[in-house]
Amino acid sequence: MKRRLLLMGLAGLVLLASCGKDDEPRVPDPLEGKWLLSEFQLTNAPVEFTSWEGAVLPLGQLVTWENYQIEFLADNTFKRRIFLPGADSTDDGVWAKDGETLTITSNDSGAIEEEYNIENVDEVELIWSEAVSLRLIKDAVADTLTQAYVDSLTDAEFDALFVPVNITLNYVFAK
Repeated sequence: MKRRLLLMGLAGLVLLASCGKDDEPRVPDPLEGKWLLSEFQLTNAPVEFTSWEGAVLPLGQLVTWENYQIEFLADNTFKRRIFLPGADSTDDGVWAKDGETLTITSNDSGAIEEEYNIENVDEVELIWSEAVSLRLIKDAVADTLTQAYVDSLTDAEFDALFVPVNITLNYVFAK
């Protein structure tokens, strides 16, 4: 009898301990919410391209997107909409954050996993970056160009002024 009372007492104690303090409320990740891409910025420019450091490029100058919107949900899923001339593209999938690394995996068949470095995220701004290769004009060449000379070039000659360069592309979003 004493043994049963002891077991019942222990079981009651376990129940009381488990019914104690509720779990702490979940603190939302600052990444959660709807973000709208406002511009691109170039950083980490090689020495021959320092005039490009910090350059701000509007959406239409670098890509044909009219707009780019992504929403990160608390359940680690996302919804994305890219506004293109004449048609929009939408997709969804999952996202994960490991330290400063953001991974976005679309549910679209054939989609590749996207990986970005989070440069900044707060209540109003998100900046993620990736290393890219862009065709830019070297500072030494740009410093000697005049509008009259550029106007005299054929399209092929003008295109030849641009050379591939590895640089960091920052995507700047507003909430």
